[in-house]
Amino acid sequence: MTDPNRIAGYMEIVINGTKVGAAGAFSYDLGFPKREGVVGPDAHHGYKEAPKVAFIEGAIVIKADTDITSICTATNASVVLTLATGEQIMLGDAYYARDNTGDTDGGTLQVRFEGMRANEV
Repeated sequence: MTDPNRIAGYMEIVINGTKVGAAGAFSYDLGFPKREGVVGPDAHHGYKEAPKVAFIEGAIVIKADTDITSICTATNASVVLTLATGEQIMLGDAYYARDNTGDTDGGTLQVRFEGMRANEV
């Protein structure tokens, strides 16, 4: 059970069922539509809405057993980000959406997965 007072710090990232080492903070977007107000010269008339892409991104640690190729070529993947609160962000039908650039100084790889759907569990 997670500590109800813990709100940040700990996190875990799992790609296609394999836990990978996280290197720092991750960010995510559940992909809810972006809304923007529509204003005319006379009044505020409402809003317009545009779709957004759901994503999870951050840096992972490259260890001897990290399969970089399968990560960088992933399509139809499942990515789960567990937050310090215990909540999970689940990204389904995901694909790797970033350059394949690693950092030898930090031993990391920046990753970004975009998906067709995301859920908060």
